[in-house]
Amino acid sequence: MNPRILLISLALILSLCLSFGGVSREEYCEKVWRYDLECALNKTLSKEEIEKVLGVVELQGTSCEEIAWNTLEWVQENVRYDVVKASLPSPVITFKGRDVIVQSPERFYQTPEETAKLKKGICGDIAIFTTALLLGKNCKSYVAFVDFRDQEVDHLASLVLLDKFYVLDQNLPPMDLGSYYNKWLREGKRIEQITIYDRGVKIGNLSVEDLKSQDREFKEEDLDILRALIVEEIKKRFSFGNLDRFGQKIVLRMKFDGFADYYSDVFAKKIAELIAEKLLEKVEGKWDAFTLEAKANFPDLEIVLTLFKIP
Repeated sequence: MNPRILLISLALILSLCLSFGGVSREEYCEKVWRYDLECALNKTLSKEEIEKVLGVVELQGTSCEEIAWNTLEWVQENVRYDVVKASLPSPVITFKGRDVIVQSPERFYQTPEETAKLKKGICGDIAIFTTALLLGKNCKSYVAFVDFRDQEVDHLASLVLLDKFYVLDQNLPPMDLGSYYNKWLREGKRIEQITIYDRGVKIGNLSVEDLKSQDREFKEEDLDILRALIVEEIKKRFSFGNLDRFGQKIVLRMKFDGFADYYSDVFAKKIAELIAEKLLEKVEGKWDAFTLEAKANFPDLEIVLTLFKIP
């Protein structure tokens, strides 16, 4: 071996040993996987841990598009953000000889099974849980470490690879990378970069330019498609009569924040189902006909549903 390469290799090995207080990487991770991200991802996204959570959470779906939507829907309906845990100080890992000492150990990474049973967690717990369910259904899923500019607190979310990457971050709908960047920008935070993890291995970084390049422009024909899909969903719930006269009508107006930006061809039908469900969740009784108007006031969608009852 080239002497220079040998010296560099020895220096790397020495630095790793020093980094982990003289213990091996395996020993280090065994001690601190609840506090170190890469160690946590290797542990919590192992085959064993994924099998455990699949025994707790049942998901339906014949495609990864369906499974991704249903997973995020389950998370939104069943897992709450743990604000108490989020307020705790971050753990600090130090070494004393070969002993690993964790200061502030109350804030730690949960296994997917623990999150399913507790039904609460912080962003890292929820990202790991979401990714585990997708991996368990043989979908290509990763954990995204989101680095914000000029912010002390970072963020974790889940990614699924379909025709391109989509972010699954606690609430519906899944978003492409460009829409995800825009969402945070509207909330006052600018993403600096996203690091992608395949379990505990970094496989790449996405720059702001990478994120923006994935943004999909919402067009007039997209609005037409979405309106038609919403109409089809509402038709399933009503019969039709003669509109020459009517005895009663109600007008429902609803704004869906960000949904023009979040729209994608892949999830168009599911987005239409979600909108129809939200529109009708407080509607009671039998109605005979309806009209529907859809308007994009970017990035939001505005829907007006008018229901008619024939005497």
